[in-house]
Amino acid sequence: MTYGFSAMEMGNGLRRQTMLFRAWGLTITSCMDLPEFLPGSANPPDVDVCYGTVPDTLDDVHVRGVRFQVGPGRFLLTVDGIARYLVADGREIRIQKEAEAEGDAVRLFLQGSAFSALLHQRGALPLHAAAIRANGRAVLFCGASGVGKSTLAGAFFKRGYPVLADDICAVSPDGDNGPMVLPGFPRITLWADATRKLGEDPACLPKVRRNLEKYGLPLKGGFCSEPTPLDRIYLLNTINTDRFEMAPVQGMEKAYELVKNTYRFRFLDGPGRKAEHFKHCSTAGRHAVIRRVARPQNGFRIDELADLIERDFST
Repeated sequence: MTYGFSAMEMGNGLRRQTMLFRAWGLTITSCMDLPEFLPGSANPPDVDVCYGTVPDTLDDVHVRGVRFQVGPGRFLLTVDGIARYLVADGREIRIQKEAEAEGDAVRLFLQGSAFSALLHQRGALPLHAAAIRANGRAVLFCGASGVGKSTLAGAFFKRGYPVLADDICAVSPDGDNGPMVLPGFPRITLWADATRKLGEDPACLPKVRRNLEKYGLPLKGGFCSEPTPLDRIYLLNTINTDRFEMAPVQGMEKAYELVKNTYRFRFLDGPGRKAEHFKHCSTAGRHAVIRRVARPQNGFRIDELADLIERDFST
């Protein structure tokens, strides 16, 4: 893969070499290699990822969690033994890496929590979802961790549908043609048993982190790198029966479901941002067909689930 390079001014008047990447519709300059992302172009950067000193705490904390703090335009994440991340004004992610931390672990939290906070700061709607492109429009699979979002996206990838995003699915609510789903980066992350269900050998795939039995499936030519109009959202869950069930979600319940399926909802800093976020969820809900889909809890019958959903979005 060929990367673009640029030079960025540093505070001491020197210049540092950076690499250019793309993800979620953003041009990203980074002083660290981000091999999962697409190469960037020479466009003016939207985001700078850099190493630097990160404080232990924020001055004005509105929301505090076990490992994070949120204040006006600031987000601080502390991952013991790996790094501290400071996300500022939707423009910068500064990383203070622990001496013994491995690069894949640093990137894992950067690509997850840190970038989701940045998307919140920029006014996007990051959903906990995977997404594919079907019939020129975006189809999303939302749900809790472990319900099968990535596995389902992988099954559709095997059927020839391009993948738009995995885990964090960013929706831009104010496109000229309605909400647009922004492409993430060309990889699906799967647990070992899920890779086997898709006919892949986990021993042939890279781990996303050395001590974690989760693997990255590269999408190669099966990735959609263009923003795509939002069409359908399937809310996945499991039930203790042998049947598959599908039911529509209507009215304001759509917005409430999207709030529930927002990636790291607690990263929003204060009432004003939450009101804006609910407005974005309402806009997305008005433009999307949303259905609940329940699959049998015992046994992940992925082909039957994909058949059911494919029939629905093809009509």
